[in-house]
Amino acid sequence: MRATKGLAAPEVAYVYARAWDLCQQLGEAAQTFAVVTGLFTFHTGRGDVPKGHEFAEQCLRLAEQGHDPALLLQAHRSLGSSLFYLGRFIPAREHLEQAMALYAAPRYQGLAFQYGQDPGVVAASFLSWTLWRLGYADQALHRSRAAVALARQLAHAHSLAWALHFIAVLHGLRGEWGSIQARAEELLAVAAEQGLAFWLPLGTFDRGWALVGQGQYAEGIACMRQGITSLRTTGSQLGQSGLLRTLAEAVVRLREIKEGLRVLDEAFAVARHNGEEYDEVELWRAKGELTLAQVSVQSLTSQDASGAVQEAEGCFLQAIEIARRQSSKSLELRVVMHLSRLWQSQGRREEARQILAEMYGWFAEGFDTEDLQEAKALLAELGRSIRPGEVQ
Repeated sequence: MRATKGLAAPEVAYVYARAWDLCQQLGEAAQTFAVVTGLFTFHTGRGDVPKGHEFAEQCLRLAEQGHDPALLLQAHRSLGSSLFYLGRFIPAREHLEQAMALYAAPRYQGLAFQYGQDPGVVAASFLSWTLWRLGYADQALHRSRAAVALARQLAHAHSLAWALHFIAVLHGLRGEWGSIQARAEELLAVAAEQGLAFWLPLGTFDRGWALVGQGQYAEGIACMRQGITSLRTTGSQLGQSGLLRTLAEAVVRLREIKEGLRVLDEAFAVARHNGEEYDEVELWRAKGELTLAQVSVQSLTSQDASGAVQEAEGCFLQAIEIARRQSSKSLELRVVMHLSRLWQSQGRREEARQILAEMYGWFAEGFDTEDLQEAKALLAELGRSIRPGEVQ
């Protein structure tokens, strides 16, 4: 039902509630663990990330009591993905890597059917997103490709859909728009063939995002809106702050600034409601970007324009502070580029160059990605390019 109805569908809630009642009567550890894992997925999927995290921590306690490697694998996978959505990327990486260390495909193939998806595929997929945020774009792509390859090997449709969505999003984060569209189209084909209602909306959104990235704004935005609307019918709220933020930035491509800000306000509200912080840096960055867009698109008085610029700078500084707290180097780079351009426009060229040079110099991989290519070009424009890996 998670696959065909959605992770947070009412039917799923009913089944797990009944299973939990039975667990209280029987007290069988392995079955109780499976139900607690399901409750973690349900509550997380419906958008209650803190509640889901509580169940993930309970999973780890149960697994440690039983000293069962299969249960420990699932527990670390659950806790790692939970920590990801809470924006705690370093501990998320640690738990996901522990899950991968425990995983052996031939031994644990049956877990995909017991839990609904293969834990190795899910752990590698979440690890890819986590590594990207921590600044390791190439390692992230390696992990995501491995997840897709494993899902194909297992011939488990729900696991394959999972891996395809994750790698599609990763391609989008890297700025590889043709690749995200190819993955999205395959995801849609798998979801349609297998009746995977949860993945059809996400495939539709991914396709729209790819179209926007390739300049087909109207068609792409329509797909993105359709994907979000359809996803909500499954009861899922998880990750919608990121989807809405991406939609808000797409809408601005059509110079619809007010609509973009409205959608972004909704994204902030969803993030607060869900208790999810994984996209908090991007939310503040986007708010700064959209606030600045008002200055160039709308007829503002000089006083209002000055206020908007000051507000945008505050948003960027807030985003940088959060990124540093989360150790999210890739997201920090994005914000720093926007702040550097703003300072450049104000004649603060050396300050702009210095903060960007220090940020760019941290990276040791991912130099073919869109963000790092853009950062390199901006550094050259600001006066002096630096060598990869050179911290200023």
